[in-house]
Amino acid sequence: MKRLTRMMERTAWHSPDSALFQEEEDMASSLETVTFKDVAVDLTQEEWQQMKPAQRNLYRDVMLENYSNLVTVGCQVTKPDVIFKLEQEEEPWVVEEEMLGRHCPGREDRDV
Repeated sequence: MKRLTRMMERTAWHSPDSALFQEEEDMASSLETVTFKDVAVDLTQEEWQQMKPAQRNLYRDVMLENYSNLVTVGCQVTKPDVIFKLEQEEEPWVVEEEMLGRHCPGREDRDV
């Protein structure tokens, strides 16, 4: 009897009529490709200078790991300037005007 109950629960879980199945379908249809811009944090020179060395190291590690993860799953083709700078242990900050004028390719309806 327990086997039958488990089997019925599994069947209901994956049934096209179940709420969970519908929620999974809705989520899958609304997914977009993630870009580095979606997960990157751009810093101004002032923001970078206010950070402590440990915060800068954490920022560097997280940004490099995020980029590496995107490359691993095939979502990132070109290496952003900030990654070059971080790999060379240079300051990654950007001029505020550059940040305000950027748009993601293929996403004209969204400001970055």
